Amino acid sequence: MNTAFKDDEELFNDTEFEIKHKEMDKLFPNLKFCFDCFHIDKLDNVLVKNKDAVIYYKHKCMCCDPYCDLIELIYIKRNRLITYRDFYNECCKNWKYEMCNHRFLECIDVKNDTQIELFFGS
Repeated sequence: MNTAFKDDEELFNDTEFEIKHKEMDKLFPNLKFCFDCFHIDKLDNVLVKNKDAVIYYKHKCMCCDPYCDLIELIYIKRNRLITYRDFYNECCKNWKYEMCNHRFLECIDVKNDTQIELFFGS
């Protein structure tokens, strides 16, 4: 059975999905959350139209300790605009805390061309 996935207005079959997933896993093996494997095709695309940015994520979730106050705060500084590859590389190097069951990256939201907020699901 060859199931198709629709993402970013393109169709991907199971084999293509697995190939993309393996490529991303090879590039970012120490990532503490599950990447969006469809980002493999845009790793060198600009994510933030700025040379400095902050990744911000508050570990507060219905499946976690309700009193959890852990925050990921990762600074990215480059001499050029920040790409998806920069984002993933910095998360690999600097993400401190383990994720709960909601560890699948669903959305990257860039605010004010500086702050990168993340949204996860299960």
